[in-house]
Amino acid sequence: MHIGKVANFPFPTPPEPTALVEAERCLKVLEALDVKGRLTPLGKVMAQFPMTPRHSRMLLTVIQMMQKVKDYTQANTVLAYASAAAAALSLSNPFVMEFEQTQSDPIGLKQEGERSDGKKN
Repeated sequence: MHIGKVANFPFPTPPEPTALVEAERCLKVLEALDVKGRLTPLGKVMAQFPMTPRHSRMLLTVIQMMQKVKDYTQANTVLAYASAAAAALSLSNPFVMEFEQTQSDPIGLKQEGERSDGKKN
């Protein structure tokens, strides 16, 4: 989009300035942006992945490392594990249950089939 400085972009609902600074710092650490804030060739490749920059950088690092390995079976196994890790880290925690909150049950503890007065249906 040829945007010189993201902070000057006319966002419909702009994020906090500190969030923009932190995001830019993170992209520089991941080498997606250079010191002047311009997109690097690595950043262009990272943008092609449908995931967060951290996860795409992880996959690209594994791919770069595995190109030096002569055993393709081992390389494919490592890439498969890295892909699985990136996919798992992209989701919310599967072990945390989300409860539907109601006015009579503000913390979501009512059992299924139980009425608001505590009796079973």
